[in-house]
Amino acid sequence: MLKSIVRMAVVLMAMPAAGMAQGSDNAGEAEALVWCSQDSITPQSISHNVDAIYRGEQAEQIYNFIDYHFEQADQYIRARTYVDEIDAVVIYGPFASAETLEPVENDAFKDAVLSYLKRRFLKIEELGGENFQVVWEWSASQAPSLELCEPVLTADDIP
Repeated sequence: MLKSIVRMAVVLMAMPAAGMAQGSDNAGEAEALVWCSQDSITPQSISHNVDAIYRGEQAEQIYNFIDYHFEQADQYIRARTYVDEIDAVVIYGPFASAETLEPVENDAFKDAVLSYLKRRFLKIEELGGENFQVVWEWSASQAPSLELCEPVLTADDIP
């Protein structure tokens, strides 16, 4: 039963995206569904934390957030999303290590992390100077790449 529900949800969610995935030359031709479940990089760990600031017994601020920790070749990037703004994420890095947080240049590492995040969030920001700047925001023309995806012929083919 659960597998049937998951299949139906995947098929329904994939329908609007199918037009972006593959163009059809024939007006009546059905678009192929595309199943996408692969990433070129994944986080080494994900942590869910809550920080709270109190004045006496009264909570003044509560930060409920999820951190994604990426490491590659002894370098580190952290991405943070706040639960009350779950569609957006902020990236920090790349750094020489999680301990030193010394900034380094590594576009390939950063691009791999951005690719992972684009499949999960609608907006990605980073700290530029003193303000957060949008690095990427979802739109039909900026949709994540389907490079690592496989065609799905029927709902039975969905893993």
